[in-house]
Amino acid sequence: MICNSGTAFRARVDGRRLSFEEMGIFNGVFVMKDHQTSTMWSHYTGEAFDGPLKGKRLKWVQLERGSAAQVLAEHPNAQVPKRGHMRFRGEIPQRDRAALLGSDLPPQFVPTLPDGLAARLPLHTHGLGVAVGSEHRFYPLDGLGSSAVVPDQIGGVPVVVWMRESSASAAAYSRCVKGRVLSFRPTEHAGRDALEDVQTHSVWTATGAAVSGPMAGEQLTSVRALVTDWYGWAAYFGDTTVWSAAPDTP
Repeated sequence: MICNSGTAFRARVDGRRLSFEEMGIFNGVFVMKDHQTSTMWSHYTGEAFDGPLKGKRLKWVQLERGSAAQVLAEHPNAQVPKRGHMRFRGEIPQRDRAALLGSDLPPQFVPTLPDGLAARLPLHTHGLGVAVGSEHRFYPLDGLGSSAVVPDQIGGVPVVVWMRESSASAAAYSRCVKGRVLSFRPTEHAGRDALEDVQTHSVWTATGAAVSGPMAGEQLTSVRALVTDWYGWAAYFGDTTVWSAAPDTP
């Protein structure tokens, strides 16, 4: 996608397996239509906004993002699906095709976006959008160096946001484990980036699994999050706050 976003959902609604295709642009990102009912769905929220299933919501699934080498190193049996493609409705003038690969948005996207998004951040600022309850926050990836572990609180939930600029990957987890709020710092495990909690010195992988220490076998609870460009996130969630480097949140 132009907005550099990727998300995953369970493709079942009320016990029925659905299949999807791209059907156009809304708020600067594509929308999907299911083949079974012709309902229109947001790929950002998983919500059906038009058609027979309007109001239904697909179940979000955490998506681990990274390079092919990184993913295969963590999951050697991973399968690679057949690559799809995005289609635009109508012709794109030849003079505008270069914009699809540049920093400017193509003309099909611009009319679907609210005004004023660039006043807060450059449109293509890459980052992690996090949603907890009715609260939304955007964590820019640009300028972090190799990685950053950010303790925060969103919607009353203590969270840890782990961002790695070098691989353009990020994830968010609840910091509550067995009734205890943990603090984290970056470390390594088996030659890969990992987290260590300060309280027990247990080591946690990028998937939120504790692999050593007193917490071994525990699993951090994922918080709904999406790696994306600023313009798509801000268009969907106009009330979003933006994280900036500050003293750690306890």
